[in-house]
Amino acid sequence: MNTWMKVTVSMFGALLGALIGIFFGIAGLFIGPVIGAVAGEFIAGKRMIDAGRAGWGSLLGNLGAMIGKLVIALVMITIFFMTVPAPF
Repeated sequence: MNTWMKVTVSMFGALLGALIGIFFGIAGLFIGPVIGAVAGEFIAGKRMIDAGRAGWGSLLGNLGAMIGKLVIALVMITIFFMTVPAPF
């Protein structure tokens, strides 16, 4: 299996884990991609340490995206309240 295929299997595993994790609530959205990325790395023939790094990267990526979206939403709410006049 070439390098590109190994990366694709890992990303597909994380995506599949996220889709399955949707059915298990909030915890599933965090744990699903981690398990999927680790499983994808195992399928690609990587060692446990490499699979753990992929899972850790998936978790940090999800948390970073969530924090980024929260910051953007708070900025938009702040701009809205600063520009819209009070109704009374």
